[in-house]
Amino acid sequence: MIPRLNRFAAAFAFTFAFCAAALAQGDRAKADSLYREGKFEQAIPLYAALVQEEPQNPWLHYNLGNGYFKTNRLGRAIVSYQRAYRLLPRDSDIRYNLSLALKRSGQTLTPVGIPDALYTVYNFLSRTELTGLFWIFLWLACLSGAFIAIAKEPPSALRKLLALSAIIAAVCGGWSLARMGSDYNNPGVAVDGVMEVRGGPGDNFAASATVPEGHIVEIIQTKEDWLEISVRADAVKGWIKKSSVEPL
Repeated sequence: MIPRLNRFAAAFAFTFAFCAAALAQGDRAKADSLYREGKFEQAIPLYAALVQEEPQNPWLHYNLGNGYFKTNRLGRAIVSYQRAYRLLPRDSDIRYNLSLALKRSGQTLTPVGIPDALYTVYNFLSRTELTGLFWIFLWLACLSGAFIAIAKEPPSALRKLLALSAIIAAVCGGWSLARMGSDYNNPGVAVDGVMEVRGGPGDNFAASATVPEGHIVEIIQTKEDWLEISVRADAVKGWIKKSSVEPL
């Protein structure tokens, strides 16, 4: 009886997974069709639902960003493009659309004074990929080092493997740390038009600056319905409403 129940449960799980995948493909095809027909408002909620199901799929974020861009929701478009770029930074289409949206908001993807080609190479791998490579080669270096330590006459190829693995691990680790240091620790995007930055967490505090829609900010802390943010490029720091920022 138990094996039969196990087979039934496995068959049910497989059928459920197959149906879920088929439905997802159907929603993707429907969203793509609506987008091609210029029905962007109808395509957006479908792409948004698909993103919730597959948050690691850069193309769903990219397509959602395109829908927002076409409907003039610049902040939301930049959020989606940024998420796609984080997952697949070397894709030229994602990079181009993100750069275009940032320029429209008065920002640039490539920092001033840095050649575009150099910045593209610097961001060729995602931070997730760099972290994964670091741990893979660190483990390989430790493993080969252990074999060398216990072997009476370790082959020279093993020593070369140890040296190469250690170098690659160091490069990937340093590269990842450099990327972390150059990015905001807790970034967000202004998505609610031009926002007033206030001196404290409340409407009773005076506004000292504004942040345009689409600008990337660093979220410092949260207090009830307010966020303390900063914008390095404009030397702006203060409080804005939590609903006006979408964390990345």
